[in-house]
Amino acid sequence: MPSQGSLVDRFSGMVTRQRADQFLLDGRQFGINSAQDLVDVIKLNAEGGSCQTAIINVQDKVYRVFNQKQEKSARGMNARDIVLGDPFNGQTILATIYGGISDIADSMPIERGDEILLNNVLLDCKAGAVKSIARTSVSIIKKSSELLPRLDSLQGSERNIDIAGKILEIGPLKYSSNSLQFQSAESYCMVTDFTKDINVHVSGSAALVLAAMKPGDFIKIEFCSALLAYSDIVISANNNSRIFSNTSIAERLKDQHH
Repeated sequence: MPSQGSLVDRFSGMVTRQRADQFLLDGRQFGINSAQDLVDVIKLNAEGGSCQTAIINVQDKVYRVFNQKQEKSARGMNARDIVLGDPFNGQTILATIYGGISDIADSMPIERGDEILLNNVLLDCKAGAVKSIARTSVSIIKKSSELLPRLDSLQGSERNIDIAGKILEIGPLKYSSNSLQFQSAESYCMVTDFTKDINVHVSGSAALVLAAMKPGDFIKIEFCSALLAYSDIVISANNNSRIFSNTSIAERLKDQHH
C-alpha cells in the first residue's frame, strides 16, 4: 500500500491530512475526480482520515456494467452496479446506481469503454464505493469506438468479449436445481449479425433479462464467451455477463459490417 505521504501528494496543493479530509468534506470544489483519485482517497481514509462520506463527481471509462439486480435494494428501488476505471492497474471504483438511473443505463445505453460522468454521487469510504443519491445525474462524455467482432470471425476460445445481433429465436425460461437445491434460470436464443447465425446459451441474470425480450429485437451481450461445441461456435452468457436491447444496435451493425 502506498505511504500516507504519497497518497496525500496525489492531490495538488494537499500537503496535510487536514486538507485531505477537506477534500472528503467538500469534494465538489475540486472538480471532476477519476476512479484512481477515489481509490487513493479511500486508502488515505483507511490510514486514519476522519471523514467517511462526501458528495463528489466522478468521470472515467466504464469497465463493465452489470444487469439490473432482480431484487429491490434495501432502498426499495431497482439497483445496478457499474465499474469505472482501469482494472489492469487495480484502479477501479464500484458505482451502485438506483431507481430511474439504473433503467437508463440500458436505454442510453452505457456500454463498456464509454467515458461517463456521474454528478453528485455519495463517496462511501468505508464501503469503498460510490452510490447514487436523489440528485445524481449521469451523462456520456465519449462513446467507445471499439468495434464488435463479426460472428463469422469467432474461433471458439474467446473470453470476456462483446457481441451484438438480431434475435431470431428465443427459447423458454427454465429453472434447474443443483445438489444444494439452488435454482438457476436458463434459456437460449439464436442471434445474427448478418455475417453468421449463432446460438447463445444464457443462465442466471442473463436468462432473466433475455426472457423480457422477443424475436426481432437487437441486443448486445457484454462479457460473454465464445465456445466450440460439436464443431460449431456457441456463445455463453451468465451472471457475469450483461444483456440489453437497443434500436441503435441495428445501425451500428449495418455501419460496421457493410
